[in-house]
Amino acid sequence: MAIETGIRLGTYFSPDDDTMGTFVDCIQSAQTSIFIADFAWHAPIAKADLIAKKKAGIDVQVILDATEGGEKYEQAAIQEMRDAGIVVWLTHSQHGKYMHHKFMVVDGTRVLSGSWNFSESASLEDNYFDIIENEQRAALFVSKWTEIRDFAKDHYMEFNQWAEGAQS
Repeated sequence: MAIETGIRLGTYFSPDDDTMGTFVDCIQSAQTSIFIADFAWHAPIAKADLIAKKKAGIDVQVILDATEGGEKYEQAAIQEMRDAGIVVWLTHSQHGKYMHHKFMVVDGTRVLSGSWNFSESASLEDNYFDIIENEQRAALFVSKWTEIRDFAKDHYMEFNQWAEGAQS
């Protein structure tokens, strides 16, 4: 008996699987857009790919936790991405806590999400992520991403003056 769900799914565990390589492959597959919401960012290889995608005309936007975004590793990466034209928003949760999401939506069809922070150290620890290809799921994550971005625009301008000016 066959079943069709309309979903393609891959699950990856670190440190057993090449999570950083799979993450980079997902970025490299983008044709139109990449929307990221992540707690902590320290992924120099992936940052270079995001910048290359932005230069190729892909819509690349990132939301990071404002507390983590203030750390020295993240500050340099954020500035480099902003210098390349990538819009990077910094925020906390709508409830005054960490913005602790870890997801990426590519081309409005694929969602990478799980416990894995977008960092080199996450690839060495026990973490996982799924990549699920499903337009309805992707739309749900884009809606959440937009909600977080709008909250950042309204409440965290001290972190986001550059991002606000970069909006078209």
